[in-house]
Amino acid sequence: MAIQGLLVWMIAATAVLSTAIPALCANISRISPDNHGNVALVLITGEFALGDENQLAEAFADGGPTIVVFDSPGGNVFAGIEIGKAIRLRGYGTLIPAGHVCASACALAWLGGSPRALDVRGRAGFHAAYSKNGGVNRESGAANALVGAYLTKIGLSEPAIFWLTMTPPDGLQWLTPDVARRYQIDYLSISADGTVVPGEDLAIPDGPPPPARSAPPPSPAGPDESSIEERAGAFVLAFLDETTNVPPETFLVHAANAYADRVLYFDERLARADVLDRVDRYMQRWPTRRTTPIGAPVVNCSETQCVVTGEVRFLAESTARNSRSEGVATYLFTLVPRADTFVIAVETGKVVSSRASPVVEGLTVARELQTELQRVGCAPGVIDGVWGPASRGALRRFNAAARLNVPVESANRTALDAVRARKGTVCVPRPQATSASSWGGHCVRDSGRLCNQ
Repeated sequence: MAIQGLLVWMIAATAVLSTAIPALCANISRISPDNHGNVALVLITGEFALGDENQLAEAFADGGPTIVVFDSPGGNVFAGIEIGKAIRLRGYGTLIPAGHVCASACALAWLGGSPRALDVRGRAGFHAAYSKNGGVNRESGAANALVGAYLTKIGLSEPAIFWLTMTPPDGLQWLTPDVARRYQIDYLSISADGTVVPGEDLAIPDGPPPPARSAPPPSPAGPDESSIEERAGAFVLAFLDETTNVPPETFLVHAANAYADRVLYFDERLARADVLDRVDRYMQRWPTRRTTPIGAPVVNCSETQCVVTGEVRFLAESTARNSRSEGVATYLFTLVPRADTFVIAVETGKVVSSRASPVVEGLTVARELQTELQRVGCAPGVIDGVWGPASRGALRRFNAAARLNVPVESANRTALDAVRARKGTVCVPRPQATSASSWGGHCVRDSGRLCNQ
């Protein structure tokens, strides 16, 4: 059936399912097309468990146009992925009706729909995959790798995958039109009056959970007249600005007050002192840094915390190492309100694209020329990219032995090409000094001085 036909039946399904679906554990049932025209409904409710994916065989046995309807808090991530794969393989649509929540593994399965639809009064929530260790939820690298592979297979971009998996296990991020637009997570929204439009074109109504929204600049009237979302967004933008526009020693003082006592720092639980040590090492490695936000951050606040996400263009340079790195990265901060400000409880991010290059082309040429002079036996001394007296003397010896006259005062491409063109040893090894004798200002062969110097 054409997508337009499926949409009609999604609206009908939303009306039929307007009452609560029983919260049964891993219940998968089918409503035949006889009850709903030409489209079958498969209802998946309750918590997902490993093996639930095997129940789909009977529910999907009849084939034909089908909409899979969800109402589940999530559960086993493998079951969610396999259900999503089965849905995508058959080209079925997925729907989260009004008043229902599909979170965690359920939301991963919902993403498998083609098309996927979300009533504005329903909710789809996402977080990182995890495992329980000693009663504590801990992110699982292996499980998140499976999630990433699945999301890539169904056509989501790397930034979208990052957003879908960046929230810690004990939190949830709710899919909103703003997020859908930013990360190109396509879905169809069914409004309260039954209108179907792309999710990014629909406004989210008021009501819990609070929608993510772009944080405007802070109010000039002061923090008391700004919303918590505005203040959280301004806090992160100021923090990012300080990483590049103040001296490292000053930033570290400010950062000591910005971080919580313990921080989930790029997937590691660290004490504040350890976080500051890593920040200091990063700044020493990259003395020159520039971070430019791409648009306003997206802020989602609850009563206890704010999650702030966004993208930046970054540039980091080290002249000493003649190295530059630049590109685009995503960021995520979880902030906990404290007095009239915040502290950072979670900081993470991911490089979306990057390019490495030398800071100064001349340093690269000098290092390459020194390497080639060493290869042909002209002894330039330490290969460090610094074109000093030893390097100039080596190039003079090369000129004399090769009977050339390339410039020696600075490293240059002409000299590099000339040395590279020579195979084998060019410079005769310098004789060992046997005496310091000279006669009439001329070199003496056994004196250790070269006559062509």
